[in-house]
Amino acid sequence: MIVRRKPLTQSFVRPRIDRMPHVLVLATGGTISSRTRPDGAAVAADPADRLLGSVPALPAGVTVETQDVLRVNSFALTHADLRTIQDAVAEALARDDVDGVVVTHGTDTLEETAFLLDLVTDDPRPVVLTGAQRSADDPAGDGPGNLRDAIVVAASPDARGAGVLAVFASRILAADGLVKARTLDPDAFAARDGAPLGRVTGDEVRIARLPRALPILPAPTPRFDRIRVDCVSVHPGADAVLFRAAIAAGPRASS
Repeated sequence: MIVRRKPLTQSFVRPRIDRMPHVLVLATGGTISSRTRPDGAAVAADPADRLLGSVPALPAGVTVETQDVLRVNSFALTHADLRTIQDAVAEALARDDVDGVVVTHGTDTLEETAFLLDLVTDDPRPVVLTGAQRSADDPAGDGPGNLRDAIVVAASPDARGAGVLAVFASRILAADGLVKARTLDPDAFAARDGAPLGRVTGDEVRIARLPRALPILPAPTPRFDRIRVDCVSVHPGADAVLFRAAIAAGPRASS
């Protein structure tokens, strides 16, 4: 069993970087890239370079590169899309010149993508997911600030070895235990244990603790695309109708 994280002690060594940190931003769609159509629907539209251009001032001493991976509202993501995102992150981390990765993502399924990446990423460099509660054309949009904070965290040596992270409303949260708690407020996500790992203030990253260590699992294969697992809630008075429907639909495992 491979465990990637170390306790936050004096033995937790942060490597020295003798050049400006380089962060790769991978855009996948979501509200952070959405613009409102005449019919009122918000649709993922902005490419990665436009997202980056919306950030008022990038952190000093950090170089940033962008890449478009998907342009999808996250409620519509498939297993194949999740594997596409994971492949893009793995390819980014295969590059020696990349010091951290940011994934912009819709909030509806951000926690699922974050947890998948956390389970299969065996690399100390920061992988940070972020998004927005308000669309890109909202005058009070929160996307640019969240993206800036995520870049700051991805470039920080203090975030190395912390696993996959989410950054929203200046709060740093672990992928393990991440849950969307609010649909309107800027601080969309919470930790199941109630406490964020740290905060971003300007260009400063403060991480108070590291999340629990998790075993590294193999990256998903094309079989992952065909998995079907239906979730059925059980409650007093429930009958077997939903169970029968799930069985009739044909649940499929990866093997």
